[in-house]
Amino acid sequence: MNEIGYGAKDSSDNFNIDDNGSTSMRAQFSVVPFQQYIPRIFLFDNGPVEATGLALNSFARGAVGMSTIFLGPALLLLAEEAAKANCNDGDNNDTGTECSDGGRVFGMRPTSLLTNIGIFSGLLSSLLTPLFGSIVDHTPHRKAVGQGSAIILAIVKGIEIFVNQSTWFIVSVLQVFNFVIYNAYLCSVYAYTAELSTIPNEQTGYNSRFQQIHYVAMLIFLILVMVISTILGTSDVGTARVSQTLAFVVCTAVFGMSWKWFFRPRPALREVPSGSTL
Repeated sequence: MNEIGYGAKDSSDNFNIDDNGSTSMRAQFSVVPFQQYIPRIFLFDNGPVEATGLALNSFARGAVGMSTIFLGPALLLLAEEAAKANCNDGDNNDTGTECSDGGRVFGMRPTSLLTNIGIFSGLLSSLLTPLFGSIVDHTPHRKAVGQGSAIILAIVKGIEIFVNQSTWFIVSVLQVFNFVIYNAYLCSVYAYTAELSTIPNEQTGYNSRFQQIHYVAMLIFLILVMVISTILGTSDVGTARVSQTLAFVVCTAVFGMSWKWFFRPRPALREVPSGSTL
């Protein structure tokens, strides 16, 4: 791939197609949009504008991941409270056996909530992720998949801010949906990542930077949530709300900016074989 710096002029806005049918990106903008406002860690001296978009997305992904970790204990606590309330109401203790292990809610032990979320998330993802991958590879809708899933992730984070005794089960179901959509998002992100460069050393450099940003974002997010929660003296549920609020703000700002200005539509990587469907 020909390297084009951010300060270079590129009259071509086309995609290079190699002899083997693979595509590689060329920089669209002579200067990265809003370059003066973007921290240096997200910028690259040479490379396509998508590199900056992916770096920004790595930061938002760190916030998404850490916010989910804070949400888990809150959901367990609320589920346990709901199960105890059922026992106290006499709905589940006619024989005294149902409440001996802490009670049940929606037919399950509250301690099994996160396990069940993981099971259903894994099953649905295993069924739907190949479809998302096919859409990304075989249609020109790669950006639409990434942009749409990023918007949904931000909306889900906004809904999760309101987790409480009345909404915990809905939020739990949203966790399953959130995981499936996150996999659709990753299909698009990884497709863009794989085409940043055809030079192995350059591609390794991009991947390393993205991982660094991801883990730094997780650490920053962890510190912010802990500091704010300590100052406010929140419970597990309150801490979960703080984390979802921060994640919603980060996702809305970063996803919104990056997918609008830092990702270009891409042609289908390859055509669907004759006689086949997605």
